[in-house]
Amino acid sequence: MILDSTNLFSNQQAVTATANSTNVIDLKSARDLGPGRDANVFIAVTQDAAAAGAATVQFALVAADSADLATNPVVLLQTDAVGKAALTAGAQVLRAAVPTARSGGKRYLGITYTVANGPLTAGKFTAGLALDLQANIAYPEALNVSGF
Repeated sequence: MILDSTNLFSNQQAVTATANSTNVIDLKSARDLGPGRDANVFIAVTQDAAAAGAATVQFALVAADSADLATNPVVLLQTDAVGKAALTAGAQVLRAAVPTARSGGKRYLGITYTVANGPLTAGKFTAGLALDLQANIAYPEALNVSGF
């Protein structure tokens, strides 16, 4: 997966309480993702989440009329609440094609992180748009497969 900083919503953003992504994407700016290709959104955990209680985070891709994602927001994609035990470094909590047909012509795209039963005491996330998503399988070192 090749990342472009202009298409990142969050780059190792520390999230402890409900928040919006550090960056939003202004769809009125020129963006060329290539002809005939759909963009994909991804959200990855880059630091284990921790909390004193049973904290959860719900992730959403939101389109809105304002950069703060508060004016006429439309939720395009949303996860269920994800428990802190599943928010470990390397986990991908969302990987999906961006449903542009439901955006309603909104100007801004961003991510909302909704923390419940928190706050989190640790946890970082990277989120953005990409043409192709990371899908390789990491095998343990010195894996010995017989017959090869």
